[in-house]
Amino acid sequence: MVIVCARRGGHGVSPAQKQGRRRNIMALNAYAALTWNGTALDGDSTMSEIGGVDVSADHIEVYQLNWGTVIGHERQASLSAAHRTAEPLVFEQRLDGTVPQWHQALTENATIAGTFKIFDTNPEDGATRERFNITIEGGRVVSVQGESPDAFDADQSNKPCYVRVKVTYHTITYEDMVLSKVYTDNWSQSR
Repeated sequence: MVIVCARRGGHGVSPAQKQGRRRNIMALNAYAALTWNGTALDGDSTMSEIGGVDVSADHIEVYQLNWGTVIGHERQASLSAAHRTAEPLVFEQRLDGTVPQWHQALTENATIAGTFKIFDTNPEDGATRERFNITIEGGRVVSVQGESPDAFDADQSNKPCYVRVKVTYHTITYEDMVLSKVYTDNWSQSR
């Protein structure tokens, strides 16, 4: 699943879109409340509240979020050929005070935990609501990559600098806040 969050004059068109992959474009609607070895990571949030949720402190604005699980299979027989594999959770955020901490967490193998909160628009009344949460435990940073847009490319030059963080995890919980459905996957349990 891929969510791309757009801001006015900000990050909104990903390189994958230019390559023709289909992506959903929405208003900036994902925030992360994460800890690094038990200490809250405090991002520079430009909003104080969204959908009735306080995101002013200890939240990181997320421009793009990718997550998933795959099972290997034999193409010709269409049969499962391997156990499930958790893809790393990958998110993009603008440069802020957490960037040095991400590099330190990678270097020191720090434990990452917390919740990614995804918001959408309620089709019944048009209000913004907290729609979906992804909570991870036992996470480890496996990659931190920064990017500054090409100043000579008019399509790119108005985007902010950002960093892409890739995190593996031990446990992940998916929660639909509207329909009250929850599933937790723990990678130490074989299925």
